[in-house]
Amino acid sequence: MSRCVSLCLLRRRTHIVFRACVSLFVMAFIVGLAPIPTTLEQINQRGFIRVVTLAQDGSASALTLNHSFSGEITQLFAQHMGLPVHIEAVSSLSVLAQRLEHNQADIALTSMLPSSEHFDNVHYSQTYEDLSFDLIRKTPASAEDQSIQPEAMLGQLKGARLAVYAGSSEDQLAQTLREQVPTLHIERVPQSAQFSTLLDMVAWHEADFALVDADTFSEHRLLHRNLQVVTQLTHAARMAWNFAPGTDSSLHAQAGLFLDQLRRNGTLDRLAMFYRPEPHNEASDAHGFYADLRNRLPVFANLFQHYASQMGLDWHMIAAIAYQESRWQPHALASSGAAGMMMLMSPTASELGVKDRTNANQSIRAGCAYFKSILDTLPADVHEPDRSWMALAAYNMGPGFLRRARVMTRQHHRNPDLWVDVRQSMTALLPGHGGIEEDGTPSGQVLAYVHQVQKYYDALLLAHPDRFQEQIAER
Repeated sequence: MSRCVSLCLLRRRTHIVFRACVSLFVMAFIVGLAPIPTTLEQINQRGFIRVVTLAQDGSASALTLNHSFSGEITQLFAQHMGLPVHIEAVSSLSVLAQRLEHNQADIALTSMLPSSEHFDNVHYSQTYEDLSFDLIRKTPASAEDQSIQPEAMLGQLKGARLAVYAGSSEDQLAQTLREQVPTLHIERVPQSAQFSTLLDMVAWHEADFALVDADTFSEHRLLHRNLQVVTQLTHAARMAWNFAPGTDSSLHAQAGLFLDQLRRNGTLDRLAMFYRPEPHNEASDAHGFYADLRNRLPVFANLFQHYASQMGLDWHMIAAIAYQESRWQPHALASSGAAGMMMLMSPTASELGVKDRTNANQSIRAGCAYFKSILDTLPADVHEPDRSWMALAAYNMGPGFLRRARVMTRQHHRNPDLWVDVRQSMTALLPGHGGIEEDGTPSGQVLAYVHQVQKYYDALLLAHPDRFQEQIAER
């Protein structure tokens, strides 16, 4: 009897196991038939786009995306897809390539074009930007503005020491130059090193020249008055987004359509106009800014920091506005009637409780309050960096000008919350709109103003306050 019961139990268990196996097999078969999500679908399900870029000066700063041609295009693409961007900054191209290969990033963004050594299997978007490189040296004492003509450059490089980032597009270009000048010595710096390392090598005669990305040097030039661009190698390379290998083409195709749209509607040209104005007396600007950074800023830095912190602002931005307005001179006067460190008009100053516009304390406090009030009037849908650029335009031209530009933008069926669209309307509202002025700045005072403040803001971020912190304390 017991043997019969055991046999029944065994048969029942076997039947249960058999049914379970069949169920698992059927489920596996169904899952196998289910479509695999495309790259775009996976990104949408995740809820954000992963962007990897090379760290600049050892950190992923606002300069990476908020203050660059490539960065703004990437932000526009993310907004087009309705997703935020998550940024990772890595120290070298090899690490950047690994992020793509291991599907830890969707797009690679870097101002240095990848070498074939690291990027054999990576997919590229269509190119959207020409890259130029500066050959820099220490400024000769007897000929401050002397430059080298491109045809004479090779002669200057005979026996010279040329500093570059190892494995970068500049390194590839340097190797091409050495094929023409066999005695050229290439001094390679690790990609993890700060950009200032390359510049210091030239400044301290550890290298005769450095070959650097023109845009990056433009950001640093205000802090290196003793360095000179001797020639620029224009259109030396082209920029494109890089996509992970082994993925489907959905993201690649979407990016291609988006870049086509930017090219057709003129957005790429407008961005190039804003981010790539022709150099205008940069050597003189660098000398003046460096001197003012050492001598004037320490006198007023505590005021910038105090009032900006009090109102939740970035003191570097307030100091950049003040430098553009007055060169940090409390008694500055303008033909328009504006006066003081922050160049306030009399009615505005009175509304903000300023009794003496030439008093630096009162002017900086009121300037912070005015800038904060402009930011607060912007809708929540206007995000950074667009929010700061619009506020700067309003600080320069008045809040009414910004309101008219946003209304015009909406009337032309563009986005009034995007700086790239509002900027186009601002240009149309100004007399003599369109194109580039003779001095190389974007047409219209307001665009030139925003561009200059951005340049000083970037330089102040790069300067690091500890360079003049002792002077601030002494004051």
